[in-house]
This record gives sequence, structure tokens and C-alpha cells, in this order.
Amino acid sequence: MSSTSSDSDSQPLKSYRGNCHCGAFIFTLLVPEIVSAGSCNCSICRKKGYLWVIPDTTKGHKFEVVKDEGKLTEYVTGPKGTKHKFCEVCGTGVYAVSGEKEQEQEENNGKGRIWVNVRAVQELKIWDLEIK
Repeated sequence: MSSTSSDSDSQPLKSYRGNCHCGAFIFTLLVPEIVSAGSCNCSICRKKGYLWVIPDTTKGHKFEVVKDEGKLTEYVTGPKGTKHKFCEVCGTGVYAVSGEKEQEQEENNGKGRIWVNVRAVQELKIWDLEIK
């Protein structure tokens, strides 16, 4: 799965807004234009239909919480303990936090720690994306 939304490092960054279905959790995402998304083959991602974009903070990409009413809960899965964050009211899967150990994250410079579910991004035509 690609760690950026586009293969080019020189792409200008674009701001996106996303939320859970009920609006209890709202976020912004600053990444190159989203033209592709990653499809993970683990059982939870397959069952939930998650499609991911992974912000690369070493390239200025950002994931920021705008509104959080404390309604997100998590489900921890996989051998590394990935934390899937979803709204306890409406059930929307919003993002996941990699379960990498601290040392692995430092070696990666923090790359890939947050995975954002593009299905929660507003006004994004999912059917137009290249799925990797």
C-alpha cells in the first residue's frame, strides 16, 4: 500500500475535510490530490471495505482533528495492534493508528502511523480512485 496519495513528491498539497456519518468527529487532511487509495487485505479492512490514504508527515502532510465529541472508540486488531478508530454513535470507521512499536516508528520517521479512511472524506468520488 502506498504511503502517499500520489506517486509524485512535487505535487501541491490539497486540503480535504472529512467526518463520521453523524458529525460527532470532523477532521481535515492535507495531502497531495487523492487519486488513489490503498486496499489492505487483512480481515477487518476487507469486511469493513476500508480504503486508505496514509499521510506522510515528512512531506508536510497533515491529519488534524477539527471536532471531537469524545464519541470515537477503537478496535485493536492484528499482530502489531493496529487501532481502528470509529464513531460509537454511527459506526463510521474514520482512521487507524498503526500498532508499530516506538522503535519501528522512529526508524520510519513516523511515516505511516495514521491511515485515513477515504470513505470518510467529503466530496471525494471514491469510484474515480485507483485502488492499489
